Amino acid sequence: MILPFIVSVLSGAAGALGIGGGGVLLLYLTVFEDVDQLRAQGMNLLFFLPTAATALVMHSKNKLIDWRAALAAIPFGLAGAWLGVTLANYIGSDILRRIFGFLLAFTGLKELLASGGRSRKPSKQPE
Repeated sequence: MILPFIVSVLSGAAGALGIGGGGVLLLYLTVFEDVDQLRAQGMNLLFFLPTAATALVMHSKNKLIDWRAALAAIPFGLAGAWLGVTLANYIGSDILRRIFGFLLAFTGLKELLASGGRSRKPSKQPE
């Protein structure tokens, strides 16, 4: 019972830092809980919704959202989500797991090489 708690805290902390706690959660669910990749990704999206809603409210309050562009992008986002789910169901969980592992390793390696092993300076927020 302690492992799920630790993973939840690490995922939440990583997400709050902007690192992407979803990777931690997906690895835990697929490796330790034997959840198939497609279901784990769905669970990860459910965990992301409160964070996204909070970010939307805060960014809107601070007038950091171009609503015209956001509203224009929504139909394409919905179409992309539908296409992604359809494709994920078609290719199956085993191949999806391999693709996710490859992309996770590729992205990590790319980030290490791009920063030269050093952490990057945070970008400045628009005033």
